[in-house]
Amino acid sequence: MLHDLPDNLATPSVRVDRNIFFVNELLQQASKDYFIPKKFFQVQVSSDHDADILSLGHFITQTEEGFSVDPKQVITLVSTFSRTFEDIQACSKEFACGFMDSSASHARLMPNPLQEKSGGHMVLSIPLIVFMDNVSGNISKHWNKHHIVYMSNAAMPHEMLEKEFCIRFVSSSPHTAPLELMQAVTQSIQKAADDGVIAWDCKYHEEVMLIPHSIFTAGNNPMQADECSHGGLRCNFFCWTCKVGGTNMNKKSDMGYCNIFKSAELRTPEETLVQVKEQIELMKLPGGTTKVQSAVASTGTRDAATSSIINRLLKLGKQLRKCEAGKPAMSEADVHVQLECELEVALGGLSLDDHINLLLGMPSVDIHQDTPTEILHTVLLSVVKYFWGQTVWILDKNHLLNTFQMHLESVNKDSLNSPTLRAEYICHFKGGLIGKHFKSLAQVMPYLIYNLVPHSVLDGWTVIGKLMVLLWHTAIVNTKDYLADLSWTINDFLSVSAKCTPSILIMKAKFHFLLHLPAFIWHFGPAILFSTEYFESFNHVFRLLSIYSNHQAPSHDTCHAFGGFDVVKHIVTGGFWCDPKTRKWVHAGGNIAAYMAAHPKQRRLIGLPTTTEKLIGSVCLLTHQGAEGKIPPVEWCSTQSAALLPPGMHQFPAAQLFYKCDSVTAADHSSTLLGSHVIMRCNQACLDKLSIGKVVEILVPHQGRIATHVVICCLEFLPELHPQLSLLPLEIHAQISMLWISDHHAVHLHAAALMHQKKTSDGADSVSLENMRVNDVSNLPLAFNHGASKATQNKGKGKAAPKKVNPVTGPDPSPSNPASRLQHPQQIYNTPSTAPIVQNNAVFLQHPPLSDTQLILSYAPSRALQPHGYLRMHAGSEPVHLQHQGHIPPFHNFTHTSYPSGNFTQLSAMQPMQPMPPHLPTTGSISGHFVPNFRAYDGP
Repeated sequence: MLHDLPDNLATPSVRVDRNIFFVNELLQQASKDYFIPKKFFQVQVSSDHDADILSLGHFITQTEEGFSVDPKQVITLVSTFSRTFEDIQACSKEFACGFMDSSASHARLMPNPLQEKSGGHMVLSIPLIVFMDNVSGNISKHWNKHHIVYMSNAAMPHEMLEKEFCIRFVSSSPHTAPLELMQAVTQSIQKAADDGVIAWDCKYHEEVMLIPHSIFTAGNNPMQADECSHGGLRCNFFCWTCKVGGTNMNKKSDMGYCNIFKSAELRTPEETLVQVKEQIELMKLPGGTTKVQSAVASTGTRDAATSSIINRLLKLGKQLRKCEAGKPAMSEADVHVQLECELEVALGGLSLDDHINLLLGMPSVDIHQDTPTEILHTVLLSVVKYFWGQTVWILDKNHLLNTFQMHLESVNKDSLNSPTLRAEYICHFKGGLIGKHFKSLAQVMPYLIYNLVPHSVLDGWTVIGKLMVLLWHTAIVNTKDYLADLSWTINDFLSVSAKCTPSILIMKAKFHFLLHLPAFIWHFGPAILFSTEYFESFNHVFRLLSIYSNHQAPSHDTCHAFGGFDVVKHIVTGGFWCDPKTRKWVHAGGNIAAYMAAHPKQRRLIGLPTTTEKLIGSVCLLTHQGAEGKIPPVEWCSTQSAALLPPGMHQFPAAQLFYKCDSVTAADHSSTLLGSHVIMRCNQACLDKLSIGKVVEILVPHQGRIATHVVICCLEFLPELHPQLSLLPLEIHAQISMLWISDHHAVHLHAAALMHQKKTSDGADSVSLENMRVNDVSNLPLAFNHGASKATQNKGKGKAAPKKVNPVTGPDPSPSNPASRLQHPQQIYNTPSTAPIVQNNAVFLQHPPLSDTQLILSYAPSRALQPHGYLRMHAGSEPVHLQHQGHIPPFHNFTHTSYPSGNFTQLSAMQPMQPMPPHLPTTGSISGHFVPNFRAYDGP
């Protein structure tokens, strides 16, 4: 949204330590250089780094004649600012020289007027998304038309904008015209920007001033046309963003048809305003109706705000020029005078500019470029719907609709997370589908019709699938590459559409609107940001409220009710308000927040999400069909995991019992079903490399709650495209038994158990597991997640050492001790300082590196420790004692802790004596070197 944003709409102030710096004011950096900021903005180079606040402005040179401003603009870090304009101005000797004549224009802007208006507090700019639509006020099918206006804060994270809680009702009316409502909203925003809105900053605990402004206006295509004073989709010049179009004859010519595939000269509010005034002058002339219609046809401009005045005067002009028997015709001069007088009466004492669409003259707003193409009505309910209609017509004509229905019925819908692919409903009501149906169909259509329709139609659906993926991006990493890919995809889609039905690009203007999407995404961000789906969903809330009005004053009732709702939402979510008696900022007590946290139904009523994230690795057990009991456990030797894992590596006794599960919770807290496909990471060294696989088996120990093994059938993309679908096909690459662990990004797999079962034409033998286990050190297990107690399931975290160690084997561990069921050749432990000892816990997840002063103990014990044994580490001459809760011999024991960085040269295993003396003797030592920040110990 920063691109081409006027300087006066960007945030005018920034805080560095306790100082507040304003734009257009002289300041000094820590390097003693002078600088004048013109704009502040925030940049995050990558997800691994925190966002930095930067400033665009001019460097200042202090000369004997005064301060000289360098005309070249540069970008600098805000964190380098040290002295404010007030500090510099207070030093009379420093500021006495003033500014040179060539820099006088900058000097006139100091001090910033917002500094005095805000009382020296922070001033923040709030971008607003304004949405206007017409909606029925009834739940029934009887149409009760209301014009409504909603609003959202565009500065919020993208994932929050679609929440019902973040949408604010502004106004509604069953009688007022849409542009009249928008005019009132625009004036309200402008007044709030001029006066400023005082609010409370709950982070810094101080008052701040908010300056709201409209960043763009969202809506469906007819509403956006009205907002741009455009004639609509049926005009010869059908686009309100550019001047593409012409007569039907012109559009059917070679040059005219090719022009539809590219953007023409952009429209401007100033030019549109001139065209509206010309139409008002034309309606005073003889034959005014024809002249006005010709002007609209030749420009595409028609102002809905003044259309009632124009129609009224056109009707009056016809009556005045009408010749009646026995009466002389009124002269043209008299008619003109009469129309001028009637125009003055219609204006009501206001100027003509006050009646024309106010959005055309709104400061810092280019309404033609600030009404972005929204993807719900332009993509899903337009171009996708057109292709669906053509495809269904072909299928019905060739008597293949039943075959298509069977194909659709056979699609695995589990991974689509969509309940809208009901084959019988879609095929029966094929002409009445809505957006959610088309969104789901676009993902699977190429696989359903590849042998049922002509190749050109199949190509169209293939490109539509790619277009959908690009437009529904939630974040764009490389904007340049993304926009280039999007532009190529749009051009491919238009070419395929022209091949299927050439006339559709002339009849349906929305195909051309796709060409403007890259420019709007460049200005405002991902297309879902200016999608209207979440606003359209909020219409349901408006309807539920509207039906309880007595309809005597529906606008008053809805505004009053929504105002009360917003107050409740503000209070129960911890918002601050200024007490009019004490003039202090107050908020609700802690009991209110506790009540809302404990009552999810109340949270849903105010639109707050109530999702409860499942524990990563938690499972759902398989059950008998139609029975309430779960399927009995199976022995370890009968599982696929036992067959895939190499001998001696994380194997269990043959009689160890496991339950087979129906689903497991993945790293993104979604439920992964048995038989579904997952995206995963197989290689710890290359975290950016993702793989695709199918879940074949999920195992959980008999007394555990967390999955320990998941068998995945790995798939691999082939290098060549499919000849019909133009997609990369997949083939079975490997079977993997995964020791189930997850971080916050993706699933890590047990690479040591990888069995190459790639289906090749020559039937090559599988790679030897034993050779791979010995020669490839990256095949070591990355992490584990054992069935720990509920209180300690998520406390221990660590990262496996990239070194090869010998596995430690031992007798069968006790089934009653879930933390010791697996043998551990090498372990890494990390426990928060608030809980230095955690018993029976072995949850080891990847985590970010610790600070320079922390290390994690990792060791491979050569013998079992006695009960209540402990470890002693030597850092020079200062021993550090670590308590260790052992188990009954001969089971192997573990410990975990974090301790200060240092060169630990010896690790001693201590055994208790009866009675325990004050100083215990050392019964064994495990020597090694602890490397700072490596979080690993090289065991014997």
